Amino acid sequence: MQDEPETFVIYDNGPDTNARIIVFASAPAIRLLASANTWFVDDTFAMAPRGFIQLYVIRVSLGNTAVSTVCVVRQRKSLPSYVELFQAVIDHFH
Repeated sequence: MQDEPETFVIYDNGPDTNARIIVFASAPAIRLLASANTWFVDDTFAMAPRGFIQLYVIRVSLGNTAVSTVCVVRQRKSLPSYVELFQAVIDHFH
């Protein structure tokens, strides 16, 4: 029997919303993020895929470097969308 594929999209508020948010992360990356003392965030508008205005990344320290743990694409840059984004990530902490 073949293993189930890992879900990489951990949150998608759906194509019918006017402020779509899609959050991508692996289970190991979420565990790393949950155990980190500090998060580093960065965003870009130039690299966002068509239909989205922002590509947002959450990184954490790992040894002498930092690694990306979560990638997000968003259609709106507003306080409610930031709250929704972070709540979606935190909801995956075990």
